[in-house]
Amino acid sequence: MSISILTDFLPIEVEIEGVRYPINWDFRTSILFEQLMLNNNISEKEKSDEALQLYYGYEIDTIKYINNNNINQFVEEMLLFYKCGKEIISTNEDSEKSENSSKNEIIYSFEHDDFYIYSAFMHDYHIDLQDIEGLHWWKFKALFNSLSSDCKFIKILEYRSIDLSEIQDKQQKNFYRKMKKLYALPQSLEEKEKQALITEMLLKGEDPGELLRNSYVLYYNIIIGGSIA
Repeated sequence: MSISILTDFLPIEVEIEGVRYPINWDFRTSILFEQLMLNNNISEKEKSDEALQLYYGYEIDTIKYINNNNINQFVEEMLLFYKCGKEIISTNEDSEKSENSSKNEIIYSFEHDDFYIYSAFMHDYHIDLQDIEGLHWWKFKALFNSLSSDCKFIKILEYRSIDLSEIQDKQQKNFYRKMKKLYALPQSLEEKEKQALITEMLLKGEDPGELLRNSYVLYYNIIIGGSIA
């Protein structure tokens, strides 16, 4: 049964095989988790180990010992908590969009947009994210997903996500092209190499669809579940 932020107390622990374990529920923990998942400079195993330690405060060997060498339940509960208790239900339409789209872009970054996000919370809610203590991740996400269009941060997301091919007016298209370039998120070396490979495949008349789908799996399954739509 899902938890409602309106009628239920928000979780500060998870239950695994009848035992309750505290989970780091502060919004900063889940921001660090999201940054970790998008870090292409470390292995998937390192990501998993560091993520478990972030949320539970235990070393990976301790978690294995606690649960008879089975960490799957700890991982599942961790991901469910990150997604604010909401399972992602993907429709056929969503699948078609992700398969046919050539631009499954990440349009925000807690790392690179920190100043914009900080000022947005001050502008909309008068919340100082530097000073506040005890802000639950689920509360933070509810506020984050409801930031007003008056905020510069939301305007920047619009610039990054807009599809230039759908804009007919030349002057307007040039404006948005400049804004996309001005506020573009920096690419990692791996992403730059991937982009170069996609360009090369297109020039050769090859289909880069599989490469695009593979690069989108982690983002879609983990990050998009709690991101701004």
